[in-house]
Amino acid sequence: MTNYFNTDLEFNKVWSMQKEFLELIYHDKRSGKITFAEKDEKNFSETASEHAQFINCAIDKDSYVSSNSFKNKRNNKGIYNLCNLIIDIDFHNGEDKDAVIKLLNNAYNQNKLPVPNIINFTGRGLCLIYSLKDSIPVLKKAHVNKDAKSTSEKTYEFYKVVYDGLFNAYDLILDNHAHVDRNVSDVSRLIRLPGTFNTKVVTDDCMEAMCYTMYKHENYYNLYELNKYTVQKDKTFTKTTEDFLVKRMSVLQKLVSLREGHMKGIRNAFMIADGSVCAQRNLDVLRENLEINNTFNYPLKGSKGEKVLKMKL
Repeated sequence: MTNYFNTDLEFNKVWSMQKEFLELIYHDKRSGKITFAEKDEKNFSETASEHAQFINCAIDKDSYVSSNSFKNKRNNKGIYNLCNLIIDIDFHNGEDKDAVIKLLNNAYNQNKLPVPNIINFTGRGLCLIYSLKDSIPVLKKAHVNKDAKSTSEKTYEFYKVVYDGLFNAYDLILDNHAHVDRNVSDVSRLIRLPGTFNTKVVTDDCMEAMCYTMYKHENYYNLYELNKYTVQKDKTFTKTTEDFLVKRMSVLQKLVSLREGHMKGIRNAFMIADGSVCAQRNLDVLRENLEINNTFNYPLKGSKGEKVLKMKL
């Protein structure tokens, strides 16, 4: 069994660790700018750079880097290239770190989860990074058909679906043993740099506050490979949705009343609309449609009526 969580930290390798980390997550940056940030008790500063740069280890500062590149400013509208998917797991609420690591290590060895390209210990948790084989350009182009979407926009949507499914897969494996922070799915989110310190860690040994790489590999992923491991949760209706559907059915019934049953010419469309509402409320579509059909002055009959009434929605 492979151990994906190496806890041996060699301080003299901090520089090379950070260099290898930046080279790996930006192996296909193509273009755009990387954001580096530092924070201390009083200040927070950001620097945009077209190239990876080394950040000195200051024990009184937190140091970060963006996981994607940006056109200018670091925000969702300015995203230029999607390079990575980040899973962040927190240990700062009393979670059993060793138990979580054991669950993840088993999941990776049993191929229940894809092995991250980088596993970083962040002082109070884990940062798991999946680096894309080919980064995704997020460029909005003018279309002849304004309702059409570019290939990059469609890929971006697929990226978000895969990302959400990957979060669900981790939730399933961890089963409440740790908190998976979904806020990192924000493409403009910063992540901690290995070889720097986490000032939020309260300890007498500064090495326990060091962020470092526990494991890495360079077998990069595409979205389809990651999608094989995702878990898509069933969509359930909230009370608000249920209230809306009840009101929609009430409106349909009132329409029949206002027209005094004269529905000829719109019966098919009406029955499909009614059936759709019934299906979403998990009601017996055929029975409900038959009941409302019988309130028409000229109900649907024969093979045509049966075909509409038995329509599978």
